[in-house]
This record gives sequence, structure tokens and C-alpha cells, in this order.
Amino acid sequence: MKKKWLYTSIACAFVLLSGCSSDIQLESIKRVTDSTIKNSILDDYLSKGTKSLSYSYDGEGEGKYKINIAANVDSAFYDNNPLGIFNILSRTTEGIGSDLSNYCGNTKCEFGTLTVSSSKGDSYSMNINNKDGDETLVHNDEKIKREDLLEYKDPDSVPPDEEYSENENVSISDDAVYEFMENQLDQMTNGGQNYIPEVHCTKAIKATAKRFNLTVEEVVNIYMSKAHLHGSPYTNDFQYGEEAFNL
Repeated sequence: MKKKWLYTSIACAFVLLSGCSSDIQLESIKRVTDSTIKNSILDDYLSKGTKSLSYSYDGEGEGKYKINIAANVDSAFYDNNPLGIFNILSRTTEGIGSDLSNYCGNTKCEFGTLTVSSSKGDSYSMNINNKDGDETLVHNDEKIKREDLLEYKDPDSVPPDEEYSENENVSISDDAVYEFMENQLDQMTNGGQNYIPEVHCTKAIKATAKRFNLTVEEVVNIYMSKAHLHGSPYTNDFQYGEEAFNL
């Protein structure tokens, strides 16, 4: 009886290790998806070698499985700012798609998550079956939406998608620049009560330029255009000294 139980356990273990079900063509899924990822923006960051992409599965109830993808990347991936990383995973998961009906037979299966990591860097993941505008980036268990990253600029090399509009990016970034500088002025002046334009404007400009990697002129132009629209009190006697240019 013990031997029979042992043989049954070994057989079950073999099935689990070799594939989630005899109906699921895991190697076919891997072959097709590997090709898709190789043609995606993520391919620029995949580590060299045969193990840059790997596949696993987990079950969600009886007869339903999720196919998860893990990508091993090099250090260049982490040179992107958080919004750049968000865009990389968003565009890659969008390209992968979601239809696995040709590879699952009678078994219910769908894509789960794409996880990107390296031996020396943090882990980032995103659900492959995202709905439009509902992407969530998970970074070390922290959930991040695109609207949480408005303080960052979309890197030129990593726009959100193929139909990316430069004008849309500018408007979002302008709002983030304005809000950051306005908050700086509020904090420095106790909500405007101790406002000394030549002192506080200079400090706020320097902090904003450094945060967003902008020139002093760019910060001033963006801030003033938005400040007038929002009726900011700091536009009164707005001025800054040469110190603002010493970034």
C-alpha cells in the first residue's frame, strides 16, 4: 500500500513539474510568447543567455491555470525612471495579448503576470491581462498606478505606447512641475505667510529644476503659465536671483 502511494505521488509530482496539464501546450506558449517579447521594447534589457525568459503556472481553482512569465534583465533596465519602467512593462504586456485558447485544449488557462528582475535589482511585475488604462505596476509588493508617477517624464526612448503623443506628455509633466514647485513654496513660506520672492522663488526653482532635470528657464516658463491659470498668489512679485542658475 505504501509503495502504491509512493508511486502515485511520484507520478503526480512529475506532472506538476513537466506541465500544468497534459492539455496545455506550455512549450508552444513559450515559443510564441518568446518571439513576441523578443520583438518588444523589453528585449533591449534582457540579460544575455538562454535563461532570460522562463515560464511557470499556478492554479486558481479546479481546472483553471495562470501562465506566468519571468524575465531576467541587465543593469541598464534600472537606469530608467519609474515611469519608464512602467511603460516598458505596459507596452510588453499589451503586445503579449491574452488569447491562449489554441494552446489549452479542454483546460482553462490564461496569462498571469510578467515579472522583471535581476540578481542585483528590484522586482517589478504587471498583470498581462490588463484592461486599457488599468495597468498596475507592482514593485516589491507596492502597487503603483500611472497617475502615481506624474512627477516623472516619459523617457524619450520609452514612451507609453506606439501612438504616444508628445503634446499629451508635456501637459501632464507641466502639471507635475507646477504642483511640485507650488508645494515647495507653500512649505518654505508657511502657506505664503512668510513669502520673500527673491529668496523663496530662487530656492523653489532650484529644487524643481533638479527634481525634473529641467533648466531654470523651463521651470519658470512652465510654472508661470500654470500659476496664472490656477491663480497662485506666488505670481505677485515673482522674481529670482542668479543663485537659481547654480544647480
